[in-house]
Amino acid sequence: MWIPFESTSFNGFEEVLITKKQEVIHYSPEAETIYNEEQHKLELDAFNVLYVALTRAINALFIITKKDLTKSGDHKLNFYSGLFIHFLKEKGLWNETMDRYSFGVLKTNLKGQTSDNSQTVPYQYSFKDRPSFRILAKSGVLWDTDREDALIKGNRIHFIMGLIDTEKDIESAMELVIRSGDLASDEIELLKNKIHTIVKHPKLAPYYQEGCEIKNEKDIITENGKILRPDRIVIQNSKATIIDYKTGKRNTKYKEQLYSYADALEAMGYSIENKIIIYINETVIPEFI
Repeated sequence: MWIPFESTSFNGFEEVLITKKQEVIHYSPEAETIYNEEQHKLELDAFNVLYVALTRAINALFIITKKDLTKSGDHKLNFYSGLFIHFLKEKGLWNETMDRYSFGVLKTNLKGQTSDNSQTVPYQYSFKDRPSFRILAKSGVLWDTDREDALIKGNRIHFIMGLIDTEKDIESAMELVIRSGDLASDEIELLKNKIHTIVKHPKLAPYYQEGCEIKNEKDIITENGKILRPDRIVIQNSKATIIDYKTGKRNTKYKEQLYSYADALEAMGYSIENKIIIYINETVIPEFI
């Protein structure tokens, strides 16, 4: 949501983009109005979807919904299920012991339609929380090929490094990843060692120490409206060092990326101290551009 603010409070910006959540109504009267308008639009969209779903049937309409009630037995009007229950109550048909309601007569063997022998389609149900069920893209099973190695490890390392300003942040960042539950114990140790290798690397350690201004994965909007997102910017005394993390093979386009980041920062008044690509594979290799 775009919320208006005093421009003097936000470096000349008259609006700021924030996450839509209910606490917004306490920010200001204008914010409350914008929030309520957005809610009304969402409700209208929801009713439009419901209208389309209920008016497209040709011969019959089957609705499968949920008996979702509060502890006091009331229906919830902010859910589709509550609207259906409300309809039944308004018609005087609601009965908590009933699971099925029908209206009208279902016509069968209509003209032009032929019946066929029904066949059972076999299926097997797998629930996602069982221990043996793991999303393969996050498993070490795929780490044997270059492409998956770069994709999977790269995404995960980027996520963790985005949480780290200094060495003291490593433990909390790893705990967050471990709580997601999609890492095997051996993977956890390997990943943790890799992160320590980056942060404590002799040539990189100065960029992970306290006392610097750190910008992890922050958008830069250029004068022509292009949005850039360096992995890490370290600022000290108006000098900026740009760091990008890469897995897999080297590529000349990575250097072009860093040059575009550097141009944007120089346009903002920073002088560029270093541009670094950190290649993270079996070994950690920083390349200073």
